[in-house]
Amino acid sequence: MIITLTGADFSNSNIGTLSTWRISTVLGEGATYSGATYVDKNAAFNATVTIAEGYEIGAAGVTVTMGGVTQNGVVTVNGNVITIAIASVTGNVVIKVPTKNTATGEEGDGAV
Repeated sequence: MIITLTGADFSNSNIGTLSTWRISTVLGEGATYSGATYVDKNAAFNATVTIAEGYEIGAAGVTVTMGGVTQNGVVTVNGNVITIAIASVTGNVVIKVPTKNTATGEEGDGAV
């Protein structure tokens, strides 16, 4: 069902056109995200994920999708710091960082 509001004017209600994309994270235990949760359309995006002592990146590895499409070449890993850099955001971004507890071997993907 499609509902059309003819002649509706929301200009005074701060309901404008969508001008941002959402940044979502799915992190395993021991991973901490530092970055924006929204980014302007077509703007650059940079963030980091830090893996705590006693954890490492899980077997599935880090994945970043934008608009549902896997983004290659946007992730850099340096020790326990993962850097994500996207030159121009054109869709909602999902960052997935599964982790592995180095003491127990237990893996977690952060999914509930």
